[in-house]
Amino acid sequence: MKKHISLLLIIISSFYFSQSKTENYVGVGFQKGTNESWKIELSKNSDDTFSVNYPDLECSGIWKIAKNLKDIYPVEEGVNSLIAEEILDTGLDKCMNNGWILLVDEKLSKTTKRFYVFETEHHSKPYAFGFLEEIKNL
Repeated sequence: MKKHISLLLIIISSFYFSQSKTENYVGVGFQKGTNESWKIELSKNSDDTFSVNYPDLECSGIWKIAKNLKDIYPVEEGVNSLIAEEILDTGLDKCMNNGWILLVDEKLSKTTKRFYVFETEHHSKPYAFGFLEEIKNL
């Protein structure tokens, strides 16, 4: 009986922890030079892709993590960041496709990220930016 309970606890805890590692975020983005803002939803699919959805703009696709581009977009030492290419598959008539994203952990909050959107991997000024807050799975 003790073996069955122990095995059951191991199975339940492994299921719980595998589910709790899912990364989901919601937030808001801002278009520079305008008064426009839009909702953003981001879910981590794998080690190198995120699903992205812009419900207000009716656009969606993926952020594909790029190889080392940190020299192009330097961030503070010790701050986690990643560079991704945005590849949209819906709403191509409403959203700019193939932008480059710099996603940065916020130092003041472990559940908040900042993002910046660039036209190409060589642009130094973003045309949009925003904030994402992690949604904890219950």
